[in-house]
Amino acid sequence: MNINFKTSTLGLFLAGALLTACSNDDSSTEEPTEQEVNLEAKYFIAAENDNGTYFLTEESLNSGTTTTTGNGIEDPNSYTHYSYNGNEAVMGLWYRQGNPAIGVMYGLDASGTLTEIGAGFQMTNGYSSVGPFENYIVATRGGITFDDGSVGQNFYFIDLDNDATVSSKQLTTLDLVGNGLECNLVGVVDAGDGSFLSAVEVQDGDVDMCYIVKLDADATVLNILEDDRIGQALGQWRSARYSLIANDDEGNTYVFGNPNGGTLKGGALKIPQGSTSFDSSYYFNIQDQADGYAFRKVYHVTGKYFLLEFYNEYEPGNGTAATQYGIVNVETQSFSWITGLPSTDNINDVGWPYASDDVVYIPITTADASPTVYVVDPVTASATAGIVVESATAIGGLAKLEYEPETTN
Repeated sequence: MNINFKTSTLGLFLAGALLTACSNDDSSTEEPTEQEVNLEAKYFIAAENDNGTYFLTEESLNSGTTTTTGNGIEDPNSYTHYSYNGNEAVMGLWYRQGNPAIGVMYGLDASGTLTEIGAGFQMTNGYSSVGPFENYIVATRGGITFDDGSVGQNFYFIDLDNDATVSSKQLTTLDLVGNGLECNLVGVVDAGDGSFLSAVEVQDGDVDMCYIVKLDADATVLNILEDDRIGQALGQWRSARYSLIANDDEGNTYVFGNPNGGTLKGGALKIPQGSTSFDSSYYFNIQDQADGYAFRKVYHVTGKYFLLEFYNEYEPGNGTAATQYGIVNVETQSFSWITGLPSTDNINDVGWPYASDDVVYIPITTADASPTVYVVDPVTASATAGIVVESATAIGGLAKLEYEPETTN
């Protein structure tokens, strides 16, 4: 299965930096140096209404108004996840439960126009988690029965350096952590050393134990990390599972564990960059500072700041909503609820948050207003209303896309 870049955008996504000589005459022996590339950027908005999804671009998310009426690229599908690896492209995926997942990828051409990269694609085994790893976007799902009758995890590696070619790798997960039980892997986080990390959900296993598996680009298990200070590092809503692992700017990985019906408090552990074990001296009790609430998703914002999405009830069930948000500083081990967001009883929908420019953008739709992007300052844990999207019922996802503008001689 291949996804091919359109010829018109091939140079934008695959070209390296230009090299040029720095001399004033032809006899210079100085080494060529890398020429600075002048990149410009626009913001991507995936707005939804009854007709499907509208892919829009705007100069800023901090203020203003836009609309889906006569604007953007219309797609009849409604995508459930948006993923990216850097600022060159954004990928929309449609979960479709047990059916094959479908996806699209967009970037900006040299004129700054939003352009689809290749044609839409399909992943037969579907996905439940997506994340960036090296030059890939990795989509993975567990509980897949393979041709030999074994059950395990399927990985789709979407190679952004090779015309977005997609390769499939498989991992048998029975007895993965040595207890004879089936496992699912949740989340994809780049470890920065040619490997990536994923949290382990042990089916019918001890929820008062956290397992993290480290894998290479062939989906081969390199290490298994375990700790009993937090529970499983995943959030859930019905059949969906959400990653609770994320890196800071230095490449340290923070693992956030929920009670998930167990006895442990919701908290965080640290895997130092390059380490194959948890930092035994680091433990962050978040739940006590968060008034007893458990969390469902995590996003790195900037520096040591992370955004946490919390369930709205103290004892969340299978379908409990999660529209409360807080900021944690993992260095000072402090927590603050975000102020300035709509009240939870007025929120109809929340899209995927997106962190950029040292803030985090949260798209929220309320009962009495058009979908609005809220801009959250992590230092003050305060939100202000940003761009409003009219003629839409929700905002599914956001991204920042960069491009190298055309030059004229």
